[in-house]
Amino acid sequence: MSDSRMVLSKRLNILGLSRPDMEDFDERLRLQKIVYLLWAYGISLGYGFNWYVRGPYSPKLASAGYALDDEIFEMGSRIRFNNEEEVVESLNNFKEILGEKINDPLYLEILASLHYIKKVAFGGRDNFAGISKWLTSHKPYLKKIEGINTLIESAYRDLRYFNT
Repeated sequence: MSDSRMVLSKRLNILGLSRPDMEDFDERLRLQKIVYLLWAYGISLGYGFNWYVRGPYSPKLASAGYALDDEIFEMGSRIRFNNEEEVVESLNNFKEILGEKINDPLYLEILASLHYIKKVAFGGRDNFAGISKWLTSHKPYLKKIEGINTLIESAYRDLRYFNT
């Protein structure tokens, strides 16, 4: 048995992440943004993303997350990829780029959203003022967060690690 949930489990395991508690909104958000950012980094897990209220979102990934029980997560952590060393190296590089921010759902939401906006709405063009304005106009709740401009600037700088 080797389905997409087991591959997802294995990748999360390599990143040092546990099975997401899909009853917790922040964990669902974090799963969505990490998998999106993996794709943006060049590590596709086969999920397509659309724009949604909190940024890039995949209904197929949400379903997989809910279907990811302890048994599947454990079995998935034991599978071995043909190119295991290459996969581990790529995932470790990804994890190093994010550092502790891999655990911050708000930061991941902003980073993934900025990437999506830059790639889709701005065709990959570098336009910090336009992209950040687009972000805050489509996510007005962000304006209420103290220090949001600094967080957006930090995430925008980190876009250099992702394909746009």
